[in-house]
This record gives sequence, C-alpha cells and structure tokens, in this order.
Amino acid sequence: MKKLISLFFVLTIMTPSALLIISCGGQPNDNVEVWIESSPNSTSLIGYIDAAKYFNAKSENEIKVEIKNISKGNMERELLSNKYAPDIINGSLDRAFRVQQIRSEKIMSIEFDETKAFDKSFLEFGQDKDDNQLMVPIGKSFSVLLINKKLLREIGYKFSEDGEELVNKIWDKRFEIIKELDKSKKKFLGIDDMSDLINLQFAKENKISTSEMNPDYFFNYYDDILNINKKAANTFDPLMQELNNIRDSLIVTSNNTRPSGAFKNNSLLMSTASSAGLKYYNSWDKGWDNDIGIINIPSTKNFMVQRGDGLIALESGNSNKEKVAEDFINYLVDSDEIWEPTSATGYIPWTKKGIENIKFKEDSPEDEVLKMVKGQTKNQFSIESNESSGLYNQFIFNEMVVNILLSDSGWDIEKLFDGDAKAAYTNASKSREIIVNEN
Repeated sequence: MKKLISLFFVLTIMTPSALLIISCGGQPNDNVEVWIESSPNSTSLIGYIDAAKYFNAKSENEIKVEIKNISKGNMERELLSNKYAPDIINGSLDRAFRVQQIRSEKIMSIEFDETKAFDKSFLEFGQDKDDNQLMVPIGKSFSVLLINKKLLREIGYKFSEDGEELVNKIWDKRFEIIKELDKSKKKFLGIDDMSDLINLQFAKENKISTSEMNPDYFFNYYDDILNINKKAANTFDPLMQELNNIRDSLIVTSNNTRPSGAFKNNSLLMSTASSAGLKYYNSWDKGWDNDIGIINIPSTKNFMVQRGDGLIALESGNSNKEKVAEDFINYLVDSDEIWEPTSATGYIPWTKKGIENIKFKEDSPEDEVLKMVKGQTKNQFSIESNESSGLYNQFIFNEMVVNILLSDSGWDIEKLFDGDAKAAYTNASKSREIIVNEN
C-alpha cells in the first residue's frame, strides 16, 4: 500500500501585428519563420514577438525572424497542409519525432553552450539517443500533487500531518474518506497525466533516462521501431488494479476532461498536475490559496519528474537561414523578453542564470516549485519525454489505458494486447515497425 503512495508523488493584451505573419499557403519565406502554437493573446506569444523584434533590431543579417501564431491543437495539421515548412516550431521532443514522420525536412541539431543549463538533464529532455539536441527547452514545469485541505476539513478530517505524511494518512484512510466524499457526490483523486504514475514505477532512487532502449518500460520508440515490452506491463498492473478498486471515485484526464475544474469547485480532494498549470486549480482571485498543498512528486528529494516544451528547428537547405534560426534560439535561451511573460504562465527557467535571476511572488505556486528545484541534489530530474510524452499521453493513455480503466468491466491487463490495442499501437507508431517483446 505504501509503495503505491510514492506513485502519487509524480504527479487581454493586444498582439503586435508587425511581427505576426499570415499563412501564405504555398509561398516560400525568405525570412526565418517561427510557428508558435498558443492562444492568440497569450503572454508567451507576446514574449516571442518581443524577442523577435529585439533580435531583428540587433542583427545585421538581412534575414529576419517572423512569428506566426498557430491555434492550439493545429500544429500537425498546419505542417501537413503547407507545402513549405517553417524554420522553427514549438513543442515537445515527441513532436520532433512526429514531424520526422510527416515532413521530409530533417530536424536540426542545435549547437549552444551546454554549461548554461542548471542541470544536464534539462537538456537530455530534448535529446535523441545520439545526444543530438533536437528540442531546446524554453521553460520547465514539473509534476506535482495537490491536496485540497479545505475539502478534507469539510468531511471531518483534520490531520496535523503535511507533505508526504499527509498523503500517506489520506491513502491509509482512503475508503473511509471516499465514503464521506460520496455522500456529496464528490471525487477522491484526479489524475492529470496517467504517464506520471507509470513512470514513477521506475523512478525510485535514480534519474530516469529513456535515451536508449529500456526493457523496464512498456513502450520504447526510436528509429523506425516501436517496441512493446509485454513483461513490463506487469510492473504497473498492480497500480492499475488499485485504481480499479476506486475507479468510481476517480477523475481521469481524457480528451477535454481536466481535474482542475473539479478541484477549483471544491469537489476533488487530490490531483496530480503540471506545475505550469497551477493557476487553473487556484480558487482565489488574488494570490495562492493556502488550503491547497503543493507536493513534489515524489517527495524522495532526489528527483522531480520534469515536463515542458521547447523549440525545434527544421533544415531548410539554406545555410544562411539555418544559421539565423540557430542564432535566434540561442538568443532566446538568455532572452529577458521571453522570460518576463513566460514566467507568468507558470513555467520556470532551465538555465543557471535564469533560475538565479527569476523572481516570483513570495509563496506563489511558482515560487514554491522554484524552491523545490533549487533544493534538489545532483542528477535529480527524470527524463520522460523521449519514451513517453506523446505516445503515452496523446495516443495510448488517453485513447486506450484510460478507456480500459473507465470501461464497464474495468481494468484488465490483457486488453493491452487485444485487437483494439494493436490498432492503437499502429495509430501511435505511424510508419514505425511494431515489435512486441514477450520476455
């Protein structure tokens, strides 16, 4: 029972138009075109626009940088429908792998000063198995566990413990608590990212590294092969069986469902979340609600599960444009223009300079996460993007594992290998060869 507990510790500005470009369809662009997937008025998009403006003003090169806003969820569609690819896009390393499947352009390996990184693993998060930097991080976020202390008091529990001890106490009394929550039709646990729980199966004492084939993982996908390790499924089956016992009391991220709404409305006791999205869980208009506990996932103090997107550069065949694209990414690594607005989104810097200089409001959720990061020891940040990010979240867990857990009959490990599952693997792997390892 206590082993399972450790798994829950994974867990109106107007846009300047001068630097925004409209999609030209089949027209090539002589300048460096940067596609940023975000909301039209987001603070991060404003940061990219400002950074491009200052970069262009300082650059003596006639090739300039232009920013194009891509609406959320449409990056892959735009990449498929446009004859000419952009020079830079934002996204996870998983997106870089998918781009290689749908575009003929290769991903550039970006060269820059790696000593700028606060921790080497922040860069490994965007590297392929050959250590090529295919995705350069911009902001970092981490998996955290949130506890609604107000709701806990509402149903008659006033635990004096905090942090890991509080979670252990809740889990030990979970069936009693669930019974009380059920009286008011409230839920027990919200899972924002199922892959967090699965990844922690392998993140006990050491840093996770999925930069090479790992037989302990259920999925590995590199080169042209998607490896499915059947034996590895047994390692997270106990977790799924435990969740199966309380599945009527779960809120699981699937499609557009998010635990944040239920948490904010005081109908959810615990939830895993990305530290960058904590504002969506906060019920206070000003400042952070002190009744919401933020706990590092896990609390073993030797690592955190990292998340966060970055920038991916595509080869254009024009060496001058590629050089400007690389220079712009290097500029962004230290850019104050990108960091002032990006910090408002909940992300924190990944460079030594950025972490030293960034100032968040005292006791804000971002400040709490920053303290967690600064308090870690060497080799503490887990790597999950290469192996799990898009394959787990988008294709497998949201479309298959979650559906199995929430189906009428509940969790059944054999459903991972039936006909529907094979179709899901094929969908996830696209053109990759699928190999099921029995041992």
